[in-house]
Amino acid sequence: MLCAALVGDLVLGQGRLQLHASSNIFYNRKSIMEFCHRRDFLFCSMCGTLLSLKSPKFAECPLCGFKRFACEIEGKEIQYTITAEDIRRELKIEPFVILESAQVEEENVKRAVVNESCPQCNNPQLEYYTKQLRSADEGQTVFYECSKCGYKYSLNT
Repeated sequence: MLCAALVGDLVLGQGRLQLHASSNIFYNRKSIMEFCHRRDFLFCSMCGTLLSLKSPKFAECPLCGFKRFACEIEGKEIQYTITAEDIRRELKIEPFVILESAQVEEENVKRAVVNESCPQCNNPQLEYYTKQLRSADEGQTVFYECSKCGYKYSLNT
């Protein structure tokens, strides 16, 4: 099934695979499997996930851990594009550049007021806002700021 998807124009008919419906050229299953095998060198043989080239010795499946030795891939032309977002996601780091519009938007938001005293100057009220900084199944982070002295702190809830 996967091989047919990779080839694109294959049609199954009478136990043989045909390259184009209008063509008289037929290929048997063995030649089709060989064709697919030559083109699937970057996919895991166990689960079909794209292999990750993290080592010069082998490519590894990030899902199941299957490894394919580099000698099997050697000589193959591999071309792909990596964005800054891909790198950030892979390394699990914050964005390289925080957009100015995001900072301005955050500063202009009217904040709620809570009746809690400031730990710095004992002002009876603090402004606060919340953000979801951790994963969705965890609590949010509450940011407090004193309007009198400017003291800021946060709590994970």
